[in-house]
Formats: sequence, C-alpha cells, structure tokens
Amino acid sequence: MINRNPSHSTPLVTRMDLTYAELWKKRPVPRPDQATVYLDRHGKYQHLTHQLGFGDGAGLRAVFLVDTSVFNRHLVLRVPSAERAYSFIAQVDASWRITDPVAAVETNLTDAEFIVKAYLTRKLREITVEHAIEEVAVAEQEVHQAFGFTHKRTLKQGLGLLDCGVALSLDDSTAGEVRRRKEHTRALAARRRENEATRADLDLRAIEQRAQLDLEAQRAVFELERQKRQQEHELTMKRVEMEFYADAIKNDEMNLIGLKLAAHPDQVNEVIALFMQQRRLDFEGARGLLNSLLDNGLVSRGNVADIMAKATAVIANRLSDTPFAIDFGEKQASLPGGPQREAVVGSRPAAPSVGAADILGADDSDDFDDDDDA
Repeated sequence: MINRNPSHSTPLVTRMDLTYAELWKKRPVPRPDQATVYLDRHGKYQHLTHQLGFGDGAGLRAVFLVDTSVFNRHLVLRVPSAERAYSFIAQVDASWRITDPVAAVETNLTDAEFIVKAYLTRKLREITVEHAIEEVAVAEQEVHQAFGFTHKRTLKQGLGLLDCGVALSLDDSTAGEVRRRKEHTRALAARRRENEATRADLDLRAIEQRAQLDLEAQRAVFELERQKRQQEHELTMKRVEMEFYADAIKNDEMNLIGLKLAAHPDQVNEVIALFMQQRRLDFEGARGLLNSLLDNGLVSRGNVADIMAKATAVIANRLSDTPFAIDFGEKQASLPGGPQREAVVGSRPAAPSVGAADILGADDSDDFDDDDDA
C-alpha cells in the first residue's frame, strides 16, 4: 500500500509496551504499509511477517510498529557551482520508504526526510561543483544520468530511495549574472570576428602593397634598362653619325655642307649667301695683299700682271670645284668684284672674270694703266 500523503505528525516507529495478556488480545496484523518488529528476551529484534499465534508472545519484551508506506516529497535544495559564490537550485521530486524495519527500530528512526535531503544534497554537489553556472543544462543532464534508478538505493537507518527527479535552475541574481556573461561573451565573439576581419583586411592590403611595390620595382628596373639601352642606342647612332661625317669631311670638306642641305633643303639660300661672303673675303684679301706689296716696294707694277693672272686662275679653279650646281637667275646679288646674278640650284656657276681693277680696287687701276702705257 502506498500512502500518497502520510502525516508528518505520525512517528515512523511506534513502540507498544504491552503485557503478554494485552499483546495476545491486541496482536498486530501485518500490513503492506506497516511492519511489526519484536524485541525478544535475548535483546534481539525480529521482523515478524505474520500474525502472532498462541504462545508466540512468550518472552517478548517489546513490540514496534514501523510505518513502511511510500513518502513522496518535493524538495528544494541549493547546491554550489564551480564558482562557490553562485549556486544551483535543485527542484527534487523524491520517493522513499523504510525498506529495513529492523534497522529503523534499532537506530530509532525519527526523521527520514532529513536523511534523504542530506543524501541528495551530497550526490548533487558532487556533480554541480564541476560546472559553472552557465552550464546548468549540462549539469542537469549529468544529474539525470546519475539518478537513473535501475534498483532501489538503500540509505541509512533502513531507508530506501525509490525514485528521484531533479530539475536545476538559477535564482534571479544568478540568472542575471549568466545573462551578463552571455552578453559579454557575445560581445567578445563579435569583437573577435571584427578583429579577424580587420586582420584579414590588413593582411590583404599588405599583400596588395607588396605586390604594388614589387611591380613598381620591376617597372623601375625596366625603365632603367630601357634608358640604358636608349642611351647606348643614341651613343651608337652618334658614333655612326660622327664616323659618317668624318668620312664625308675626309673626302671633301664641302660634303658636310651638302649633307646639311640634304637634311634641311630650306636653308639653301643661307648657305649660298655664306659662300658669296667667303668669295668676297677672298677678293678683298687678295687686293689687300697686292696693295701691301706695292706700297712696301716688294713688287713692281710690272709683276702685278703675272700675280693677277695666277690669282685669277686660283679663284677660278676654286669656283669651278664647288660641289653645288648653281645657276644664275634674273635677280642681282652683290658679289666681290661687281654685281652678279643670284645663285640658284640647278647648274654649276661659271668662273667669274677677275681683272686687276677688281683686285687692286678702283683707286689703283689708273696707276696700273699708266704703267702699262709707259
């Protein structure tokens, strides 16, 4: 028989001090929720499972009635966590009964609930002290595994724990601490993800910068190589050009002017004017030389004709050897010795006729004629 709500005022063990005659008249009848224990004359306790017969009560010193009904209690226990400052609240639904009436009588069992609570608190504490308050679900699962009853558990003073259901929870202050820790953990996780993203971005930027630096270094190397090759090419071309012009000058110094005109044909008039000026200087130099010889008495006027003929031949030869084909147009230009036609490219110029008057000047020509007449 299971007593769903046994009275807390009824003692678990009741002693009956009866005489033999009273015991015979009031023989206890064994019931599922009550056991009978006798103390014999030898001082031993015996659990009687049947009703006393005639003559069985002789020598009995005391009779004990033991409540063996099932007790169901809802217990609230506070057990510590890994941080001793915080605790778990264990909501326990436990069922127990006296399974050894003799042990209950021998130890004078009076408060079974205290023994059950002490046992459950000790067993729960062994599990919960291994877990932080954030691990309440894990701790509860381990408690369920620990209290998975496959057989009755015997406690002190003849008690037996029949069933036990445990639910762990937290009080308001501890739950607030758990929320604060979870928020802190989430914030740390968010910062960690942000830091990882920032680190990855910095690593990517560093890789890009290294690649850019490598590219710029390669470009600088290529540019230096290009400039070096360009300078070598320019030096080679200058050397070839210098050799070309050197060969041209070696063959004829006038070739240089020809090459210049070939590259810049628009400058032909300037070059012709330069030649004209040079020829005039030659005439003036020759005239000055003859006048100086005459003034110093180094030559006579009779020798002037011969000198004049030789000078005229030299100048004529120089004019005939020019590499430019010059033709005279309709325009007039002032050349040494008198007006000449402007030089135009197209034919070789004829050697000018040079006389004594051209070389000695207008002032000396009359004297020269007088000497000839003499």
